[in-house]
Amino acid sequence: MSGSHALPRLACVADVNVQNFCHGSLQLFRLLSDYPVEKLLIIETTWNCSAPERRLPGVTYRHFRPWWTRIFHQRRAPSLAPFLAKLAARRWKTFARQIHSFAPEALLTVAHGFSWLAVSEMAQHLKLPLHLVVHDDWLRHPSYSREVSDRLTSIFGDHYRRAASRLCVSDTMEEAYRDTYGVPGTVFYPTRAADLVVAQEPPARLSGEIKNPTVAFAGTLHPGQIAPLRAMADTLQDLKGRLLIFGPTTQAELHEAGLAAPHIERLGHQPTPNALLAALREEADLLYTPLPFDETWRGNASLGFPSKLTDYSAAGLPILIHGPSWSAAAKWAHREPHAVLLVESLSPESLKAALASIQNDVALRLQLAQGALNAGRKYFSAAAALSTFRQALLSPFMSA
Repeated sequence: MSGSHALPRLACVADVNVQNFCHGSLQLFRLLSDYPVEKLLIIETTWNCSAPERRLPGVTYRHFRPWWTRIFHQRRAPSLAPFLAKLAARRWKTFARQIHSFAPEALLTVAHGFSWLAVSEMAQHLKLPLHLVVHDDWLRHPSYSREVSDRLTSIFGDHYRRAASRLCVSDTMEEAYRDTYGVPGTVFYPTRAADLVVAQEPPARLSGEIKNPTVAFAGTLHPGQIAPLRAMADTLQDLKGRLLIFGPTTQAELHEAGLAAPHIERLGHQPTPNALLAALREEADLLYTPLPFDETWRGNASLGFPSKLTDYSAAGLPILIHGPSWSAAAKWAHREPHAVLLVESLSPESLKAALASIQNDVALRLQLAQGALNAGRKYFSAAAALSTFRQALLSPFMSA
């Protein structure tokens, strides 16, 4: 990696595993995949550590599990969150012992769980720059009461302001946190894999007739996505279409979610992103991004960003974002109208109209497919993400 000699010795300590799998774990894996192995230490503070075969090759991994992870991951006592947050910060010396022999020059963590607060406090005491990645709205978990979230606001703000760099997953998040906490962040959209084979153009079959639409969803099934997925499944059933579901969701989980009809096909987790793209280009007419409409999930949906768009936009296929107007992804879609089709209602009529436009309008279909490719290059390239991350590491006090 060019300029790797200047990069600091970096300890990544987080309640998110660094592994080639999904969600934030995959994003950390991609972010650190090009980091000099001799300068990187990964300490996973999760309940279960990463699978060895999914780890970064040659990098030192350690697993340290604070006792409070049992409470957090089993979600037995959401009301204890403020107490656990303060307790975690006070346990920074325990974390310092884990990294002492490595002698890091910078720390990286993710605002998830509670260990990141200990990492933040450790950075303060050891006078090390802290680089904070924020994928979710940490203080507004659906299991938290309004009172608990209000109590966590000041805790989050104190630690957010301390960070040398604040890497926010969407511009909506960065703007909201800048207004609330008075410090700027860096917009850091999810990134693609460096070796992802991006399509050069839409598949030729996209110019042909679509009699029965095939819609694909790829990723882990989130509770807030069940309602829109059911709406899509019902609409496709009326149109004699198919819904393809790629990802780790089991057939039992689909059945429990009410997504087990004959026209819904579970195709499992693909071995690589390139294998997924090949399957999507072969089978799908439209790639589906459902978002929670339920206010319960408003915190994350209004500030977070669906990472599946990174790979979706490399397929050269039309993309449909289905979510409320207040979601960050819907706001992004309004700014990029040529990149995605947007439906902001759960009504069957809205989905039928969207699918009809894909079926009947070849020009629109091709425009959206090309627009997705263009947007992917603009927002999600690995080179752009790594450049942004490296700039933050090499200018650690730029935004502090």
